[in-house]
Amino acid sequence: MPVQSGDIGTVIVIALNVSIADASVLRVDYKKPSGRTGTWSAQAGQDGASIVVVTDGANVSVDERGVWLLQPYLEFTSGWKGHGTTMKLQVGDA
Repeated sequence: MPVQSGDIGTVIVIALNVSIADASVLRVDYKKPSGRTGTWSAQAGQDGASIVVVTDGANVSVDERGVWLLQPYLEFTSGWKGHGTTMKLQVGDA
């Protein structure tokens, strides 16, 4: 099912294909179709190799239609910090 502008309860999963069990910080940086940027907090997926964001309409909102750019960011207890690969998310009309 495609993501629609204004959806609440949509689960966005970004597969990382590496273990994130030791990650101390999980977030997703985004760029809206308008060019505005921001950050969503995220949590580890049950598989231990993906991060999950759930739209709630307040802190996590997909409020513009068009192509969003999403980039995971992680920090590990080992000291490593960095971004993952940027992905595109198409958001349609509600």
